[in-house]
This record gives sequence, structure tokens and C-alpha cells, in this order.
Amino acid sequence: FVVSGLDPAGLLFEDTDVDVRLDPSDAIFVDCIHSDGLPIYDLGKRLELIGQTEIIQNPFLIFLELSSDVSCSHHRAISYFLETLQQNQTCQFQAYPCSTFKDYLKGSCTSCGDGPCPILGYRSIDSHRKGKYYLKTNSQSPFCMKRK
Repeated sequence: FVVSGLDPAGLLFEDTDVDVRLDPSDAIFVDCIHSDGLPIYDLGKRLELIGQTEIIQNPFLIFLELSSDVSCSHHRAISYFLETLQQNQTCQFQAYPCSTFKDYLKGSCTSCGDGPCPILGYRSIDSHRKGKYYLKTNSQSPFCMKRK
């Protein structure tokens, strides 16, 4: 079984029992889509992964786009996931490992080494990758953006 966490809560559930929060032991593969806009990972606030694969989109960028209603950025994870169900093979949400999103934007992170890079959403388990990955999306649907 695969469980996909769509903007799973972090700060309020840190240091809580695994029975009350998403955890890698909840399924054979747990992936998380983070679109909440705050670069918590870049600040080092969360030390442990919630899932085997964590894909973070547009930290700060979504936050800045949604100046009047910041909370709606959490709903983007749902839209991204739904788009992965609808997309044909012309665009995939491919994510890349990187130390920070800033480094990713500079073009410093363009490879996943020996294996395939993880794909956000429905097909995330196919890469069998673990760790933190970044990707950038379009600001409106279709959200999938081919990397240049």
C-alpha cells in the first residue's frame, strides 16, 4: 500500500506518538507533498522525514502569491496530486534532491544520481527514492512545469 500525505501537519505533531501522525511505517511507501509555502525544511526545523519521499514545491513562492489568504496554499497539494491523475506523459512533476530550494532555483541540482528522480503524485513509488526533493510548478493549472 501507498499513502500520500497532502501537506501533512508538522509543527503541531512533532514529538508526538506515531499512532497520531503520518509516519513512514504507515504503509509500504509513504510520500509527502508539501505546498504550504513556508520553507520549514530550509530552516532546519523538521529533523525527521514524515514519509520516505518528501517533495516540496515552491517554498516562499506560493506564500508570496497568496498574500490575502495564505491558508489556501495548503490546498495546492490536493490540486497537484489530482493533476498527476489527469496528466498524460507530456509532463511529469519530476523532483530533484537539493540542499535548499534556493540552490534548486540556481540550477545546482539537476540529477538524481544512478536512479530515476521521483515523480510527484500517483506514480511516486516508481522511483523507489527516499529523501527530500524540490520542484517548481506553474502558478495556475496546469501546474506541471517542464524543467528547462
